[in-house]
Amino acid sequence: MLTVKDIRKLKKDATDRQRNKSTGDGNGLTICTAPKKKGAHQWFEGRFRYQGKSDSHYLGTFEKKLSLKDARQKWSDIYRWYHENDCLIHPRYFKNKNRSGKLLSDAVDNYWKEKQNLKATTIPDYKNKINNLIIPALGAKTPLKVLQWNHGGKDIVEKFLGGYKARGKTSSESKLRGLLKEIFELAIHAGMMERGENPAIRPKVKTTAIKVVSQPAITWGEVPKLLNDIETNPVNGWIETVLAVKFLLMTFLRVGALVRMEWDWLDADKDCIVVPSETVGLKRLKGVTDQPLYIPLTTELRLLLDELEKINGHEQFVFASARGRTPHLCNDAPNNHLKKLGYKGLLTAHGWRQVPTTSGQEVLKVAPEVIDRQLGHLIGTSAFRAYDKNTQMLDERREFLSQWHRALVERGLKVSSVEGDIDQ
Repeated sequence: MLTVKDIRKLKKDATDRQRNKSTGDGNGLTICTAPKKKGAHQWFEGRFRYQGKSDSHYLGTFEKKLSLKDARQKWSDIYRWYHENDCLIHPRYFKNKNRSGKLLSDAVDNYWKEKQNLKATTIPDYKNKINNLIIPALGAKTPLKVLQWNHGGKDIVEKFLGGYKARGKTSSESKLRGLLKEIFELAIHAGMMERGENPAIRPKVKTTAIKVVSQPAITWGEVPKLLNDIETNPVNGWIETVLAVKFLLMTFLRVGALVRMEWDWLDADKDCIVVPSETVGLKRLKGVTDQPLYIPLTTELRLLLDELEKINGHEQFVFASARGRTPHLCNDAPNNHLKKLGYKGLLTAHGWRQVPTTSGQEVLKVAPEVIDRQLGHLIGTSAFRAYDKNTQMLDERREFLSQWHRALVERGLKVSSVEGDIDQ
């Protein structure tokens, strides 16, 4: 190990080149001697590896600011702290070591503690994103100090999210960024990170507009072929699945709500199917109970329900199934059936909603607001909805569905196994 006498001799023997010599402590502490023409002044550095590369940290000038003893103690403290944090925080931040020792896992725990108002259906999706995408990429034990914007966190987060952009998964990138932004914002509010250091905030730079890619859908002219494929059922799909796809085409109800439909939802007084506000797939806020979706019954829809009643009339669910993980058809059943019929990349259950939206206006000449309400959307601003709580336009919607169902029947839809029930 070097002594003070050895260090002074290094200065006396200075040359035209800088000389760096280990103090012999075994932790990277180094005494640096400047070239003779620069006065051969000396300083201490700590040498280490950071993010796979050699790096150094200036400690102070020998004797003027730091004795050999003090340099050894200072670097020993920094070096120990650096390794206690898994070499993730650069030694330059050692002076702030007591401000927050929180990790990303602490920020995630705080997020779940604060987000008590999440819908039951949202929680599994967020847990999947956090546990299977965010944590593996960023590291549960990564100190929040490292993830702060000005400490390199911006680059870490952008590298993670950039992978999704590069693969064209702009929707996934946007959802992950929003989730990360909220996790870090709540961590800042809890004092775990410094204000203004959220690394998930999108950089304010001029960007090229991102084209929103809609779910694939067929045109009105391709509907007859689809209806024929569904009716002939060349893939031998289960009857419940076939009827579920027909119900989807007639009502454009989101799949999550469709497969969970119960017989008790049929309201004879209103002559409608009333989908409760809290139903999965209806897209209502958690706790909202006064925004159900009404599906007016038509002649064609009643006949289809008669077919379903023959199969599942004794069950709780209209689309009951004893073959899956749930007592009703799984969410994937309608989409999987369409794929088997050859519509992969051409049509999805959600994409079908484009067909009545477009053709309902262009072919049937129905007002957009009527179609929008039947799609299950909430009309108007939040202020408007605060005053308008009861308008359903059921008469207009019943007329729209009647026209829509007749148009589908004319193009090949069969809703009853009994010939002559309707003109089809």
